Amino acid sequence: MPDSTGTYLVRNATWYSTVDGLEKFTLSSIGLTLPKGAGLPGRVWSSKQLEWVKDVAHDTNFIGAQVALEIGFKAGLAIPILARKEVVAVMVFFVFEEREEDKQLINLISSVAS
Repeated sequence: MPDSTGTYLVRNATWYSTVDGLEKFTLSSIGLTLPKGAGLPGRVWSSKQLEWVKDVAHDTNFIGAQVALEIGFKAGLAIPILARKEVVAVMVFFVFEEREEDKQLINLISSVAS
């Protein structure tokens, strides 16, 4: 979510997964701040458009690429949450297999985000 000054994205404490072993990713993102354009969430914050990354572990602009590689994250989807045409949050989702853009999944998550 954008900080109170609108300068950085800060990690919200909300995290959900039914998969064991993701603590390293969670710990690596605590305290992380991202300016517009930095990392997957920052790019989405800047563009106000969803973004699909086929393999986050090999995305040179993905801040957590090394941790993603270690725990097995592959594809990622980030989607902006808009209110009055301003980004109030960015939701990010990961899966454990490299995947081409999945229109059905994007439509589902876009509906939830709306």
